[in-house]
Amino acid sequence: MSAMTGRMLFWTLATAVAVVFQTAPRPPADLAAGCPESIARLSKPLVHGRGPDVVLTCRGWPGAGVAASSASADVLVRNAAPRLDDPCEDQHYYRVTFIEDANGVTALFRIAGGTSTGSARLTSEESRMILSADAYVTDVQLGTYVPSPNGGHAALACRLDPTYHVYCPATRGVDQFCLTFVRRSRDEP
Repeated sequence: MSAMTGRMLFWTLATAVAVVFQTAPRPPADLAAGCPESIARLSKPLVHGRGPDVVLTCRGWPGAGVAASSASADVLVRNAAPRLDDPCEDQHYYRVTFIEDANGVTALFRIAGGTSTGSARLTSEESRMILSADAYVTDVQLGTYVPSPNGGHAALACRLDPTYHVYCPATRGVDQFCLTFVRRSRDEP
């Protein structure tokens, strides 16, 4: 068994599959400029209680690379007024593509910083959802604030652990796999 196949088998066996269909109401305009509305609602920090001082920064929404599922669209979760050792994180969303065969529909996606690929068989309900929604798979890198390597008086920077954890935004479950379905904007009421 190749290392890539072993990693994907581990990811598949080690995670519970959950499905999310996000239809959140529209967020305030200042919630996260550049983020799709549903993604901004899903991209809450893992650590509870950080409140209004959390700032979301989006990269790659929308993007041709994301549409082709070769690159991630990212949500950087940062504290507006960080303290030493406060948590920070980067959430990476990968666009899912679908193939259909005689046995049903299969989701194909990148994961783990785009270095691995995976697949998951869809239920009949999920298969119907792809007609009006895009699907994403998410992983997260966790980190903490440390003194900035650039120096500066009391400047802090987010230092991320290089490990990618599969992540389910709806349940905020680290090491939990799910497909996140987001209605396409033209389908929203």
